[in-house]
Amino acid sequence: GPIGLTGLTGPAGATGPTGLTGLTGPAGATGPIGLTGLTGPAGATGPIGLTGLTGPAGATGPTGLTGLTGPAGAAGPTGPTGLTGLTGPAGATGPTGLTGLTGPAGVAGPTGPTGLTGLTGPAGPTWTLTTPTVNASGTLTINATAGSGAPVSTLGQYWIAAPNTAGTNALTATGFLGTSSNNHMDLVSNNIVRGRLSSLGEFFIGTTNTVLVGDLMNGVGNATFPWAVNGYTDFNGSGVYGRVNAGTTIFAGVQGEYYGTNAQGAGVRGLIGNATAGTAWNAVSAGVSGSGAVSAATAGSYKLGVYGNGGQSIRSGGVMGYDFGVAIGALGYYSAGALDYSVYGFGIAYTTGILGGKSSGPISNVLPEENTHIGLGIYGGFMGGWVKGLVYGTMLKGERYGLYVDGKTYMNEPITQLIETSGDKQPVYGVSAMKVEVSDRGKSNLKGGTTHILFTQEFKNSISSNTDELTITISPMGNSNGIFIESYDENGFVVRENNNGGSSVQFTWIAIGTRKDYETINHSAEIIANDFEQKMDGVMFNDNNTIDTPQPIWWDGSTIRFDAVPAKQPNTSPNPAQRFQ
Repeated sequence: GPIGLTGLTGPAGATGPTGLTGLTGPAGATGPIGLTGLTGPAGATGPIGLTGLTGPAGATGPTGLTGLTGPAGAAGPTGPTGLTGLTGPAGATGPTGLTGLTGPAGVAGPTGPTGLTGLTGPAGPTWTLTTPTVNASGTLTINATAGSGAPVSTLGQYWIAAPNTAGTNALTATGFLGTSSNNHMDLVSNNIVRGRLSSLGEFFIGTTNTVLVGDLMNGVGNATFPWAVNGYTDFNGSGVYGRVNAGTTIFAGVQGEYYGTNAQGAGVRGLIGNATAGTAWNAVSAGVSGSGAVSAATAGSYKLGVYGNGGQSIRSGGVMGYDFGVAIGALGYYSAGALDYSVYGFGIAYTTGILGGKSSGPISNVLPEENTHIGLGIYGGFMGGWVKGLVYGTMLKGERYGLYVDGKTYMNEPITQLIETSGDKQPVYGVSAMKVEVSDRGKSNLKGGTTHILFTQEFKNSISSNTDELTITISPMGNSNGIFIESYDENGFVVRENNNGGSSVQFTWIAIGTRKDYETINHSAEIIANDFEQKMDGVMFNDNNTIDTPQPIWWDGSTIRFDAVPAKQPNTSPNPAQRFQ
C-alpha cells in the first residue's frame, strides 16, 4: 500500500529554568599599603553636587498593527428533542342534535286478500351450543350437543389471555404478535398507553415517539419512575453492555450526556458497591464516574471510579478529557515518543487551525494570537503536590519565566547555573549567606583625593533602611596613600585618600545590604528538622509498592503532622442517587 503521511513533529521539550545569578565573589587581596605620610590637616568636605535634570521622555513608538480576527469556532451540537407527551384522554361527546319534526302520516291503502296457508314441513334436528374450549396450543374449539357436527376447532393459533400458566399459549411453531398492516401497536394498562411498537420497528416504553433521531429502543422515565432503563445481573456478566462492532461513528459503545442543572451531574456515573478488596493494580472492577461520596459498603482497597485501557499503540491512553481539541488530557498515555505517562496534557497550544501539538521557535512565532491554553493546573489542599523521578525530577521551560515561586524556596544542595562556553557548559554556583543579602558593585576614581558614590535607586529600594545592616568594601587599583570610607548613609558613601592625599587613583567597591523586610526570617520547624527529606521521601510513595509502608502527612489546622491520618467518615446513604446530592 502507499506510504502513510509523515506524522507531525512532536512538541519540543521545555527549556529548564534559568538559575539564580550568583553573588559577586569577594574582592581580591589589597596590595601592600605604602608608607604612611604625615597627616595633613583635614580639608573641608565639599558640597554634594546637585542631581542632574531628568532628560525628556522619548517619543512614543507607533502602535502595532491589530492582529487578524481568528475564524469563528464551530457551532456546538444541537441539543436533543424534548420528549413527546402522551396522548391526552378523548374529549367528551357533544350533545345530540334535536330530532326533526315528524311529517304527516300518509293515507292507508286498501288491505289485500290473504294468501293460502302452505303445507307443514318435517321437523329439523335439535341441538344446543355449549361452552367453547380454549386450548393451550392457541386454538379455539366450538362445542354443541350431538347431531350438530360439533365440536369444531379453529385452524389457526391465537394469543390467549389465560387465567393461569397452564392455559397460556403452548405454541407448536413460531407465533406472531403485532400487526400485518402499516399501523402501530400500543401497550395499554389501566386504560393508559404505556408503550408502543411502531410501524417502523421502534420500541418505546414510557413514550410513543422517538427522543432522538435514530433511536431503536427508548425508555423514558417520569416522576413516578425516574429510572428509565436499569440492568441487573447476579452472574458473570454486566448489568448494561454496549459495543460498536464496525463503522466510522464517533459515538461510544455506551454514550452518556448530561443537560441538567445540578453541579454534580454527570453523563456517565458508576459506583462500586461491594466490600471485596482487590489485590493489585490491574484491570480491576471499576465504575464509570469520578465524583460523589461512597457508602460504607464500598470499603476495600484497589477500587477505582473509572477504568480505561487504550491498547498498546502509540498516541493511545486509558482515559481522555477533551476541550474541543484546544486542551486534551490523558491518563495512562503511550506517547508518540514511545514513552509511558501516568498523566499527559497536550493539544492545540495557541490557536485554531493547527492539527495538534505546539510549534517550536521564538514566542513571537509560537503565540501570534490570543491564547487561553494552560498545560496543567493543580489546586491542592494543605499541599499543592509533589513530583518524584528516579533519575530526573522536573524540568520546566517558559519564555517569560521557567519557574516562579511565590513563597519561601528551600533546597538542600547548592544552586548551580550552566554558562554557555565553546565546549561543554561551565557549572557555577550561588553564594550562601547567613542573611538575606542584596549587593551592588562599581568602579570609580578619586578626584583630588576624594569622591562621593551614590547608590542606585534600585539598590536603595531593595535594602533595609537600617544602615547598620550595610557593609561596604573598597579596593584601590593603583599607587596611593591608601583609601578609606569617610562616611556613609542610606544614599551612598564618601571615599577619601589617607594623609590628605590628592590623587585620582581608581578603585572598586562592593556594597552588601540586608534585603528589605527580611532582617529576620522564620522557618517552619518541620522543614529544618534533620529528618524532613526522609519523611517527604516516604510521602512521595509509589502505591504499586506493596512491601514498604508510605509516610502519612496531613494538616491538623495549625501544624503539619506525620502521624496517622484521621479516618474518613463515609456517606452511608443506601440510595446511590442520594450519594451525589
